[in-house]
Amino acid sequence: MITRLRALVAVLLVLAVLLTWWLKERVAPAPGPPPVSVPEKVDYYLEGFTLTAMRPDGSRHYRLRARRMTHYPDEDVSRLRAPRLSFYDPPAAPWEVRSERGRVSGDGERVWLTDDVRVTREGSPENRPLRLETSALLVRPEDAYGETDRPVRLRSAALVARATGLRAHLGRAYLELLSEVTSRYAARAP
Repeated sequence: MITRLRALVAVLLVLAVLLTWWLKERVAPAPGPPPVSVPEKVDYYLEGFTLTAMRPDGSRHYRLRARRMTHYPDEDVSRLRAPRLSFYDPPAAPWEVRSERGRVSGDGERVWLTDDVRVTREGSPENRPLRLETSALLVRPEDAYGETDRPVRLRSAALVARATGLRAHLGRAYLELLSEVTSRYAARAP
């Protein structure tokens, strides 16, 4: 008797599963064409864009250049192709920051650089040449400040360092490597 009851329950479960599948197929809408992506609205773009910000004394503070800048009003953001930022603090050599792509916030206070970000400074009597590489960097141009939580590689003369995360105070020539720092320094022979 118990065996017949188990067989009956099993048959009823199989029928319930088949009925559920059949109903799902009949009620489900037929697959249609893929959704059409709506192009983002662009209100203006500039080719060969350059912005130079000055200090109150009339000296250059920074310069932002890009091969192309496209503004999207719905996001209030401007996207940059091949952006370059230069920070000036004479008599020291300027800091050059470049990447493949970037975005500028609507208020212009933040610039997000992505894809092959490089920060360089040529050597001068006061400073050694320096090169820094990462995949993304948030820059606040007015403060000459940048930061990332991504892996960073820094090279300067005899120093090579790797880290995760960076705070760069370019106006003060102060770089802070945040975690997982490894470095190698090759001292020069006397």
